Amino acid sequence: MTPVSRLDAETAHSVHVQAALHHSDGSVMDGRTYRPTRPLMLASIVLAVLLGCLALGFLVFFLVALLRGDFGDAAFAGFDVVAVGALAVLMWRQSQLQVVVHDTGLHVVNYLSTFGVAWDSIERFDSSFGYWGIRVMMKDGRIIWLNAITKWNIAAWLNRLTRADEIAEELNEGLAR
Repeated sequence: MTPVSRLDAETAHSVHVQAALHHSDGSVMDGRTYRPTRPLMLASIVLAVLLGCLALGFLVFFLVALLRGDFGDAAFAGFDVVAVGALAVLMWRQSQLQVVVHDTGLHVVNYLSTFGVAWDSIERFDSSFGYWGIRVMMKDGRIIWLNAITKWNIAAWLNRLTRADEIAEELNEGLAR
């Protein structure tokens, strides 16, 4: 028997994924979570904090301008508070993206929504568009996006396999069982 340490990385990954997604009876296992890559999540959190601090600075400038009666500067600072604050919230929300696999379906946290999708309502998963995430083709014809699992446009243009393609394939295999 070959020890686990001698398995190549690709085989070890596929063995782990199969064990994580399915019970021995073939049913989908609870709790498998997919998120953006760690560097993207870390960058999102750092940017959210920095942009939040900048928005607070603009808010202080806005209040000082209002107290001085300088409504022109206050208008610009107010716009900056809203714009930078919105970017901070978007970056924070990006750090929260995830897809959790359960026996009953998926729990999806996207940029603007959080919802559940039952397995029996899903037709298939498609990663060919990549940038916006994996597409979930529903049996009723709707399309749902999983924003937590994306691939770079250049990878899609060059037709290269990525983590998103592997995850879509794993989910399709889980759907077929």
